[in-house]
Amino acid sequence: MPIVKLSRRYEAHGKAFDEVELREPKLRDHFAIGDPVEVHAGPDGEGRFVVEQVDRVAAYLERLCVADRPGLESVQDLDLVDSIAVKQAIIGFFIAARTRSSRPTNSSSGPDKTSQA
Repeated sequence: MPIVKLSRRYEAHGKAFDEVELREPKLRDHFAIGDPVEVHAGPDGEGRFVVEQVDRVAAYLERLCVADRPGLESVQDLDLVDSIAVKQAIIGFFIAARTRSSRPTNSSSGPDKTSQA
């Protein structure tokens, strides 16, 4: 599971920690919450801009923060630097997944199973 190294050591709810462990999102998480960012074309149809859906990122944090590593209740008071690091880690799951899914398939990987009936 991915670990987010924090910029400093924290103490909260009787726990000391300097990292946050997140599990990877699953289909049930993605379908329940949606994408944490949206990409839009510019007003002239050119260019792109990204809109972060912070409420969705927060919903993912609630689901993905591994209990006792340090747990959701302990990460609520992270400073801004570490808050951004955790947010970027959550968004990073989706960037990595889209990058993997957009790679061209290797012709030596075998036949396409979806075309077989």
